[in-house]
Amino acid sequence: MKYKLIFVFLNLLIVAFSQPGNIAKKYFLQNSQNCNSSDVIETIPNNYIVYGQTFDTVGNKIIPKITLIGLDQNANITWRKSYGDSTFTYLKYISTSAFFVKKNSYLYGALFGYDKNNFQPGVFIKFNYNGDTIWQKRYYVNDDQFFFTSVCPSADNGFLITGAVQTNTPGFNSHPIVATYLMKVDADGNKLWDKRFYKTNLDETQEGLKIIQDSITKKIVIVGGQDVGTTLLSSLIILDSLGNMLSQKGSNGAFGTVLIDIIKLKDGNFMAAGAFAHPEYVVNGYQTGKSYVVKFDLNGNILNSAQHDSLLVANDIFRIQELNDGTFITAGTIETLMIYGTGINNIFRIMKLDKNGNLLWKKYFDNYTNNLVNEYLKGMNITIDGSIIFTTEALGGYTLPSPYTFYKTDSTYCDFNSIGCYDYVGVEANKLSRKEINCYPNPASSFCILNFNNLNGFRTFKINLRNTLGQLLLSETVPSLSNFVLNTNAYCDGVYIISITENNHVVAEQKLIILK
Repeated sequence: MKYKLIFVFLNLLIVAFSQPGNIAKKYFLQNSQNCNSSDVIETIPNNYIVYGQTFDTVGNKIIPKITLIGLDQNANITWRKSYGDSTFTYLKYISTSAFFVKKNSYLYGALFGYDKNNFQPGVFIKFNYNGDTIWQKRYYVNDDQFFFTSVCPSADNGFLITGAVQTNTPGFNSHPIVATYLMKVDADGNKLWDKRFYKTNLDETQEGLKIIQDSITKKIVIVGGQDVGTTLLSSLIILDSLGNMLSQKGSNGAFGTVLIDIIKLKDGNFMAAGAFAHPEYVVNGYQTGKSYVVKFDLNGNILNSAQHDSLLVANDIFRIQELNDGTFITAGTIETLMIYGTGINNIFRIMKLDKNGNLLWKKYFDNYTNNLVNEYLKGMNITIDGSIIFTTEALGGYTLPSPYTFYKTDSTYCDFNSIGCYDYVGVEANKLSRKEINCYPNPASSFCILNFNNLNGFRTFKINLRNTLGQLLLSETVPSLSNFVLNTNAYCDGVYIISITENNHVVAEQKLIILK
């Protein structure tokens, strides 16, 4: 299992875009670099806490810290609290987002760190709504390395923490053993018991990314990922109230590639979300996949599942929440350029799904015209007034430092056009030549309008449509200073290249995504 730790930064400058009903801000915090905001929580109505990891400059050193910022109703910073120093640095696990949980007007965070002796304990911290620590616990077992990823309240007023633990006891091929980890603590963070769940083949690994406990049966459910041979698959572990294994699912691939989030539903079942890889579809050397949701009962029996959006290199769901009517809001990220081999461009996406996980609508957010800046949606919650708040981490394209982010939509989930919110048939992305040709809507469902008004003079051009294999699907001659309606009904979902040629020379190219 590859454990990659990515840190991102914060500073006092604020760049803001807002209009009535929504907020979008970036926070550049003083003396911080590469800030990685992980989640945002509404504490009281219209007051928020954004938390994550920062790299802070202390003297001539860079110190990884956990940083919380408090925001007022206009999303202005009211306070900042950072924790970590040269004797103990705090870390978060890259594959998870929300590692805090709110309970009784306090926040509880499960993470890990390095001490001055190079040990890596698990850490559990209680914060008040001003970001002050009430207490902090560190958990050591010999020289084992802990990766805490998620915490949930237990049915008896304590907490359950999951993640992974790496022990130096070698596996079959003399590699350290990585197991899913579960720890039960009381209300004050005192350890009561713990469990480790190993693969039968000790050279394979598994990790827990999100944990939940059923309040009625007291069963504990952990979702995450596992290695099965050379294949990464999701892991679903169902335990009794004492952490004894009842069943483990996922080794046959039925639950996708990785499960990142899980919620208990009003009907007593569960819904988990993540990604479903399709290794049989490789484009430009990249394996592709789709976002994935799966509904299952307390015994792990699948009731419904659904995959969403086109096959892309990155296409995942990080957060899912159930609404009062039994529908769902999900938040995640898609990548739009790697399948072309022309770079990386992440945009983030909110979807509304019906009770069985089928798509009702989806909206895309692209806050950067610079494709070098890639946003990964990390945290999402629904506020008391029915809006969505979410936060992202931005990688690449910045002259350091890079920011924390905060977004709040209105109750329609998209009053955001000035900063790049687009409806399902209205995403504007993947353009190679913005000056010469306009293509909308993009992604296209049934049609796409090509506009050539920006091309100088009355000239005759040829429109060519090719798939990613370079096969010519359409070629038509049209005059400039006109619009051309491209009927996309005949084409499958996917990515296409539109080229405009004059005298057999390409004068403009455009990426077109077809999503139906």
